[in-house]
Amino acid sequence: MEEMRCPAPARVLRVRVTDDLVLDGGTWELAESEAGQPVARITPPATPMFLQVVQYLETQPVPRGGNLRRAGESRAGAAVHGTEPRR
Repeated sequence: MEEMRCPAPARVLRVRVTDDLVLDGGTWELAESEAGQPVARITPPATPMFLQVVQYLETQPVPRGGNLRRAGESRAGAAVHGTEPRR
């Protein structure tokens, strides 16, 4: 494996799901291989995005009358879960 040089500091990734839900997507940094090829290095967030969605949903009040409007949030959570890197 080629050694990487990192010319820039790591930058934060954010994923906006709704107006009041923005997930921590980890960090990314641009690097350069010894051959001079640009490479993006991504580090996952400390708390997986799926768990961030679950934590958010647990803080939301149940709407009046008990009618849960979670379809959009559930789809977002399922989509995020499908993108989580395997550890």
